[in-house]
Amino acid sequence: MQFERAGCKPILRPTEKQISRALSLTKSSHASLVAADGSFVQVGGGPGLFMLEFRDAQGKHIRASQLSPVVSFPDGSVLRFAGNQIALAQNEWFLLRQIVEVLSAFAAGQSFPSFVAWKELDADFSINR
Repeated sequence: MQFERAGCKPILRPTEKQISRALSLTKSSHASLVAADGSFVQVGGGPGLFMLEFRDAQGKHIRASQLSPVVSFPDGSVLRFAGNQIALAQNEWFLLRQIVEVLSAFAAGQSFPSFVAWKELDADFSINR
């Protein structure tokens, strides 16, 4: 497992504390946690709000959402980070503590937390509705 954050040295086999610290320093950027099989969890945003995506070892790419939104932003609000911008649904925004929980579960080989739901993305990375 390797944690990568834009412009920073990768962290091999990161602990939850290392993931939390690195993400707390992330400001309008992106980070990913990559497994040996090539699957990864990636986030964009920061410092306090992020979007979350997962790509499995077979190349299926999915975006996270949650049943209970944690922000009051309307659907279509734009998250800007690292030269990218993505319009997100209200339930696609995640708090730092949630992102740390998701990445820590992935790093430990555990199931994702129950508050996370997934929607498949198509080839141009838009939600398949």
